[in-house]
Amino acid sequence: VEADVAQLDINRQFALFYPERRPFFLEGTDFFSTPLSAVYTRSIADPSWGAKLSGKEGNNALGAFVARDAVTNILLPGSEGSSVERIGGEATAAVFRYRRDLQSSSTIGALFTSRESGEYQNRVGGFDTRLRLSQADTLSMQVLGSRTRYPAELRARHGFDDTELSDLAFDFNYRHDRRNWQVGLNLADLGPDFRADLGFLTRVGIREAGVGGEYRWFGDADHWFTRMGIGAEVERTDGPDGQLLDESTVVFVTYQGPFESAVHFGGGQGQRSFLGDRYERDSLFFFGAIQPTAGIGFALGVSTSDAIDFAHRRPGRDQTIKPSVNTAIGDHLKGEISHVYERLEVDGGALFTANVTEMRWVYQLNARAFVRAIFQYASVESDPALYAESVATRTDDLFGQLLFSYKVNAQTAVFVGYTSSYLDLESSGLRETGNTLFVKLGYAWLP
Repeated sequence: VEADVAQLDINRQFALFYPERRPFFLEGTDFFSTPLSAVYTRSIADPSWGAKLSGKEGNNALGAFVARDAVTNILLPGSEGSSVERIGGEATAAVFRYRRDLQSSSTIGALFTSRESGEYQNRVGGFDTRLRLSQADTLSMQVLGSRTRYPAELRARHGFDDTELSDLAFDFNYRHDRRNWQVGLNLADLGPDFRADLGFLTRVGIREAGVGGEYRWFGDADHWFTRMGIGAEVERTDGPDGQLLDESTVVFVTYQGPFESAVHFGGGQGQRSFLGDRYERDSLFFFGAIQPTAGIGFALGVSTSDAIDFAHRRPGRDQTIKPSVNTAIGDHLKGEISHVYERLEVDGGALFTANVTEMRWVYQLNARAFVRAIFQYASVESDPALYAESVATRTDDLFGQLLFSYKVNAQTAVFVGYTSSYLDLESSGLRETGNTLFVKLGYAWLP
């Protein structure tokens, strides 16, 4: 009942992440959260039915669901990229999660997921723990194992020699956090044949190591700053054969002050590899936000960095600007306007220039009812002379959604909405590509 936030999908190395919006899967979502993203319910694209149980009794928390998906989309991860495949037929997805709270804010848990459709099967199981060693020290760890069987056609298309793939994934985090300083360590090892098809792991066959820290100063309530910090992060990722994939060193400064103002800026140096070629990875970034009054707030993100034109395997320079404004007019109307500008420069000129604008407005009629409008406009200009394959010089997309909601109680509501989308290729004029009128009813019987 709510459109996804607009994202650019041009020149991306890995699949895009979209947050869950559906109430059925959002209910009790914290029960399924683990250090490794092994449960990503958006992978269940078109469920025809589902059943779910989640809750907590004493120190024990339990979450489980099963769903039948009309389509079977699979995210195939790799060390240098990911792709999406579709297997014909319906799939059955099941997740079981158990967590027990220990003393001193510590937990231990187990996770099992299963997804199968005909010849295809993926099963994942393992355990995780979060230990509060002291007031300042926290350790978290997860170990998972997977067993996957792909259909013969998909194995042949992607060159999988084995009928069945199995591997392990490991994640370790340690954090020491005091008032004026903090330091953290992260280690991860995901085997090349590890698969979590009900999760969102776009990269496997890698070993990651990272360490970072920050020193902080605090000011009084009437001071020109309430908090300032300076920190650094060092990260390295190696491939399955030990070859360098990514390494970077980043230094940053943070500031918080009056009017809920916040600033985060810094820069980094490093390098990365793609299909055997080595590229620079220098970057500069800035983010600032301020809320001068209760009714309006501003934010701006700017970055420039070395980039890769993945389709043509050549270096480039990326420039990104992200301004946004949020407003509250009276007690009923709230809105947000955001924009994304992205430009990729390569030898010869700009490969593409993209602009995405989104507006979201909500009018709260009363405590039970609201009306929401969402508009998204995306424009991409490309230089065909810099592409090996034919591309459109200009593409424009327009999307709109209008929704009315009335809520009887926390779990009983009715939604009525309308969506429409338009496409314009080569400035030939906007043409409607689809429209939908939908009604959604949710009912909860409360004894």
